[in-house]
Amino acid sequence: MKGRFEGIKVSQKETGYRFTQDSIILANFVECNFNMPLIDLGTGSGIIPLLIAKRCKGKRLFGIEINKELFKVAKKNIKLNNMEDRIEIVLGDLKNIKNFFLPDTFEVVVTNPPYYGRNEGLISKDPEKKIAKAEFLSDLSSIFKTAFYLLKEKGSFYFIYPTKKLQSVFLTARRYQFTPKKIRFIHYNIKRDAELFLVKMGKRTKEGLIVGPPVIIEERKDL
Repeated sequence: MKGRFEGIKVSQKETGYRFTQDSIILANFVECNFNMPLIDLGTGSGIIPLLIAKRCKGKRLFGIEINKELFKVAKKNIKLNNMEDRIEIVLGDLKNIKNFFLPDTFEVVVTNPPYYGRNEGLISKDPEKKIAKAEFLSDLSSIFKTAFYLLKEKGSFYFIYPTKKLQSVFLTARRYQFTPKKIRFIHYNIKRDAELFLVKMGKRTKEGLIVGPPVIIEERKDL
């Protein structure tokens, strides 16, 4: 299936993993004031680097994906948008990140990680959705560890996560020497409590948290 999202051409499968609007919200949250490359962990169809490339002109971007079929989809989407000179997609496992990149290579790390534990809530039987939504291949701690390895000193780490796990995020961040720098809460209805939050973390940076305006979305669905 092909579609357009904010001027980006996207091809993705009719079944299995399909990116959600969470990825679009996250991509729009990333600031463009970086000079060294950016990497998207678990890039899926490549939607996040594509959207960031559209906003952040002239930046060098990478994505890494463990699933071979999604890797092919991401490569196809990069080519579909004529971004081969700016975006590179790597097939690989985050557990073996040292085989692909040197430490301190990136100024920005971004990820839309799995939200749920292995035994938490309803887990899809579809293998692609299962890996994308639940922590079967990577958990919060391993993602922070990977981000710390990849980022230069004072580099930025952006991601989106459920609000009910905010305390765990901040505790894990401290363990891996990250400091919360900016946060925005996402409400799927203005009358409901926030369900997700966007956060920017700094590697070994000083304290100084900015709480931005809420993000209000009236419905949530796969795209």
